[in-house]
Amino acid sequence: MTGADSPGPLMLVVEDDSEARARIRQELSGRYGRDYRVTCEASPLSALAKLEAARDAGEQVALVFADQWLPDLTGREFLVRAKQLHPHA
Repeated sequence: MTGADSPGPLMLVVEDDSEARARIRQELSGRYGRDYRVTCEASPLSALAKLEAARDAGEQVALVFADQWLPDLTGREFLVRAKQLHPHA
């Protein structure tokens, strides 16, 4: 889910557990949804694609959260790649 109607920079969460992802989305959207576009992804690869699209569109990314144990990449590996795409996040 993307808060496309919300203003502000992107806040991206990568969590493969659907229940945890739903809780995180609810908490972050409730707390920060007025100021940030909260997006949650299950896959680190789809999250990287979203970050690439944001970079190409000149969008600001404020914060990136990642679970440590994800399919395809560890959270650390994902965050290293995310930092390359958005060094100021």
